[in-house]
Amino acid sequence: MTRPKPDLPLVFTCILLLVFGLAMVFSASAPTAVHWGKGIFYVLKNQGVYALIGLAGGFAAWKVGIRSDLSRIAALFHWLAFGVTAMTLFFGVRTLGATRWLSFMGVSLQPSEFLKPTMVLWLASRCLVPHDKPLEIGRTLLLVVGPLALIIIGQSDLGTGLCVAAGGFIAGVMAGMPLWIIGGTLAAGVAGVLAVFLAGGYRATRIQEWLLIGHAHPGPPTQAEQSLMAIGHGGLGGEGFGMGTQKFGHLAIAHTDFIFAIVAEEVGFIGGLLLILAFLYLVLRAFQLAQRTEDPFARAAMVGLAGGITGQALLNIGVAVALVPVTGVPLPFISQGGSSLVGTCISMGLCLGLAARVERRRKPRAPFATEEPA
Repeated sequence: MTRPKPDLPLVFTCILLLVFGLAMVFSASAPTAVHWGKGIFYVLKNQGVYALIGLAGGFAAWKVGIRSDLSRIAALFHWLAFGVTAMTLFFGVRTLGATRWLSFMGVSLQPSEFLKPTMVLWLASRCLVPHDKPLEIGRTLLLVVGPLALIIIGQSDLGTGLCVAAGGFIAGVMAGMPLWIIGGTLAAGVAGVLAVFLAGGYRATRIQEWLLIGHAHPGPPTQAEQSLMAIGHGGLGGEGFGMGTQKFGHLAIAHTDFIFAIVAEEVGFIGGLLLILAFLYLVLRAFQLAQRTEDPFARAAMVGLAGGITGQALLNIGVAVALVPVTGVPLPFISQGGSSLVGTCISMGLCLGLAARVERRRKPRAPFATEEPA
């Protein structure tokens, strides 16, 4: 076997996104940090620490992906992550309407961010069953839907539930999930999301605010409207790095869920488009690498891991441009948030590890190889 090496285009894209994210976190958070009475680098320093932890976690995940049979230990990782996530139902800290975090000795952790990659690995391994065993696949889906419903209802966190489901669903499709189950799962998912929104509460309020965008309504502009203003200010080329104005008390939490609006305001439509293309490249490159292996688990997991990140990015951007109601999910690599950044790095580390494992197992082709004589 050849010595494993990471896929350099994928590594470069991840590092580029990480560095760009740190720069935008600094720009978007500086006014808030000053308002808190801290220095302008306060949020950046915290995010930088998590970036180092994320790089270490991603490297460790890359090693695990190379040396371990993840299909055998996926269930252990998944149920461990789910167990910690379930603890938020009893010991969670409620912030901004959702109970997503655990706090210990002043350090906050959002366990559901680590449920995203483990769900992909576990579902990729569970869906590798013969298609003539629909009951086995059905039982797997029940084990997926049940915990997700618990997270959504208990944490009041539909956005995270959707992101966890997206990566797992992509992995299931890549693992050969039958079409009738794919269609049924999509229909059930749409019905479930509609039921959650129609149940009332703050989600119904978000729907109403979303429907009123562009129409006269009482009160100040909503977050989505402030986001659209920021994007409009940016135009084609942007106002310049650090020169955006919406982060000065207009767009709340500008360095987290709505950071794409600040990106578009400061680097313009061109910069925003390049960022979207970078996220699309992640999943396309993972799909390209997945085609090189005959291992169905590796193929499903690689695309599911990268696809989950890209899907979350598109959901976040969709909120920023008012295509969908506010969901409260961060922009991977870019938004401020330690758990999100570390979880994203681990996901890509696992993807890179599986890709390196695939390349390691490929038989090298002899140079100047020719067809055998007839």
